[in-house]
Amino acid sequence: MRSDRSVSAPLGLKIAAAAGLAFLHIPILLIFLYAFTTEEKATSSRRPASPCNGLPSPGIGRMSGRH
Repeated sequence: MRSDRSVSAPLGLKIAAAAGLAFLHIPILLIFLYAFTTEEKATSSRRPASPCNGLPSPGIGRMSGRH
């Protein structure tokens, strides 16, 4: 039984297939691009300061009973 080549797939199926392929390939492309970044570019973004920097933290001594 031969398929009828004059009938194409519905638009929704084409969009779903394209979205599925993009979902699978975009993360691979991002990893590929990240692999070729230089070290200074990869670590140049600075992490924001923690909102708890000014607060005293319970240290090991306080938790073990030593004050």
